[in-house]
Amino acid sequence: KTLLAISALSLATQVSAAAFDGFYAGVNAGMTRPTVKNSVLRNNTNPQTKKLSKAALTVGVQTGYAVTFANNMFAAGELNFNYDGLARKKGTTDLTQIALRADAQSKMQKLYNVALAAKGGYNFGAGVGYLGGFLGFASYKVSVTSGNTTFKNNTRPFIYGPLVGAEFKVTDTLTAGLEGRMEFSRA
Repeated sequence: KTLLAISALSLATQVSAAAFDGFYAGVNAGMTRPTVKNSVLRNNTNPQTKKLSKAALTVGVQTGYAVTFANNMFAAGELNFNYDGLARKKGTTDLTQIALRADAQSKMQKLYNVALAAKGGYNFGAGVGYLGGFLGFASYKVSVTSGNTTFKNNTRPFIYGPLVGAEFKVTDTLTAGLEGRMEFSRA
């Protein structure tokens, strides 16, 4: 399965006196677009494939530690949890070529993801720009129903990918920002 996820609008409340330095915790909301490719194979025939993709709201929380060095270089480590349960999609697949009934219903739902991120960038004073990467795992429910038979696959694949973002001071202890991620997984 390959997943494309983009989350935006990260709000983080800093625990330390200076923004972009110290422990922080926050909430986030954005858009995700998971894509799942179901392949049905019977008796070593060519598989019939159905690609399901659905844009949905994602919400989550994160906590981490950030530090700005004397040369204004910025680094942070972050743990986040996002709920993606609104990303549900159904589709019909033609299975006549593999000797099943004429069609089947495919369903996909991404439930959540948990990831550890590393970020590095530059502190401009009023804001930081950064690049980074993340890794973790996600949870999916996938099923294919043909007639009265349902095949289910609940999986928690390893996820990884790049991220890019920027945060800006709202007050001395509150920041707001935007972050985009490209999430990949295979299961």
